[in-house]
Amino acid sequence: MSKTLWVEQLDLVEQQLHEVSAVLLSRDAQALQASVDSLQRSAVVLLQLLDRMRAADKPSVQSLARLKSVSRRLPALREGLLRQAAVVERALQVVIPSAPKPTYAGTGPYGSGPRQSGALRGMLA
Repeated sequence: MSKTLWVEQLDLVEQQLHEVSAVLLSRDAQALQASVDSLQRSAVVLLQLLDRMRAADKPSVQSLARLKSVSRRLPALREGLLRQAAVVERALQVVIPSAPKPTYAGTGPYGSGPRQSGALRGMLA
């Protein structure tokens, strides 16, 4: 296997990682979806190429440093994506509020009446 093949794939992953970071800051949901999907596909291809690499084709020190840099950037990117998802979820709750929970919800299959809490037992005795 040619070393250039996986190095080119590493270049692509780094480029897409930068693109996802930029799109995340722009808050464009459709572009974010597309860029994250392409990053995921490229990362899977890179991992497959590295798995098929022979022992004689060990990566150089510089390539290993680049791989470590990518692996350190991914958790921060994931955190940004989770924060963005939380913001969208909160905004959705404002626009479309959830249905209020019923006060006297039944616990059985056919429902049940209200239950006594036990707070007034001492007063009644």
